[in-house]
Amino acid sequence: MAAAGQPIGARERDRLLRDVRLPVAVAVSGGADSTALMHLVADWSKAAGTAAAVPEGVAPVLVLTVDHGLRPESSEEAAWVGREARRLGLAHAVLRWTGPKPRTAIQEKARAARYALISEHVGREPLPQPRQVLLAHHLDDQAETVLMRLARGSGVDGLSGMREVEPRIWLRLAHPMEERTIVFRRPLLAVPKSRLEATLAAEAAPFLHDPSNADQRYERVRLRAAAAARAALGLADDDLARTARRLASARGALEASRHGLARAAVDLHDGAWAGIDARLLADAPPELALRLLQSVIGAFGGQAEPPGRSQVEELLERLHAPGAAARTLGGAVIAASGPGQPARAGPQRAPVVAIHREPGRRPLPKALLHPGAGLFWDRRFYVSVAGEHGEAVRVEPLGQAGFARLKRQFPSLAALPMPPAAAAALPSLWTGDRLLAVACLGRVEASLAGPASGGKALLAMVFARQHVLSILGS
Repeated sequence: MAAAGQPIGARERDRLLRDVRLPVAVAVSGGADSTALMHLVADWSKAAGTAAAVPEGVAPVLVLTVDHGLRPESSEEAAWVGREARRLGLAHAVLRWTGPKPRTAIQEKARAARYALISEHVGREPLPQPRQVLLAHHLDDQAETVLMRLARGSGVDGLSGMREVEPRIWLRLAHPMEERTIVFRRPLLAVPKSRLEATLAAEAAPFLHDPSNADQRYERVRLRAAAAARAALGLADDDLARTARRLASARGALEASRHGLARAAVDLHDGAWAGIDARLLADAPPELALRLLQSVIGAFGGQAEPPGRSQVEELLERLHAPGAAARTLGGAVIAASGPGQPARAGPQRAPVVAIHREPGRRPLPKALLHPGAGLFWDRRFYVSVAGEHGEAVRVEPLGQAGFARLKRQFPSLAALPMPPAAAAALPSLWTGDRLLAVACLGRVEASLAGPASGGKALLAMVFARQHVLSILGS
């Protein structure tokens, strides 16, 4: 194991970056950690043969700096990173976080904005997938993350810390919609901060100092200041990071088992609702059943985050009780099959747990779409209007009354294997008072699929399947 103050040499650099593929993006704020990563990647990318597969006209390495606008000097700091990147022969872009800034949970919200801005920027690039983005989180960061999550009572997932590889699905809102994979990669998670600083010192490379890193209002700063006291208690950064690696291995095994259960037990019904085989759910180990329920609710509930573990534990216990009533959680309705609930097709009509968006509790999106425009609707559907369509279209939830009217108008819908409340939470497209189309219902009643011209559909409501699967972890 390398000494704490030893710079990273060429052989170790190549090992740390062995799974990186060009072209690659690197998130650089200008601090010591990200600046060291930028130098390592710059040197690595110049090595023989590394640029061979880069498309013509594309920068092998793109440095991205997010200007959060939280301090007066942030704009000049972003410009400084750009000068340093260009000095190393790297392309650079500044991404600005505009609009009102938060007054509470500033670091958490700034982090979310940073991920969103980077995802949007690289997601729009017409480059091969998956697009990799390198982040400079290191061993000290990992240890602090574990401690913060321990203080919050986290389980295996939280205490396994940050992931070395974190794939995300980004939706390119174009016609047709594209679901693009962006892989955030943290190649320095096993490297202590002192070695990154030593690497910069060996090259006499400058870096910026962020005053917020000394602000005791932030939890990370307080934990950092207590590093010596923690080490004396057996909570040194190395020990905490080792624990995170071991728990990450356990998490990986649990996720692989959850994926297998999802493939066997879950029917996504084109985004209208999810049906989980109730027998497979009941027979699964409680930890896997809980993880599966949590992810399906997260995918269909329309919320930014899935429900908390303790809430799902209570839900799982109640689902197995005889005559369990439908429950609501995380923006979703969860009901075991019974009167008025669908069951799986087949000779034995196996019971299911039906999960769908809860209508009414939180408003579903309403919007006006002009020809050529589209939007991501309720995290489940991409709704778009072709440029050839002659007028704007209104998108809104069908609603329970709307579905009831359609069933009277089209008797074929009465046999639709879908909870009525799930149909109420489908997107519908209108011009004035005229209904043009409803997601998922066009397969049963062709007139609800929307108008077409020359064999081309003018309206589209596409199930964002890969995005939902990414939430499910399948």
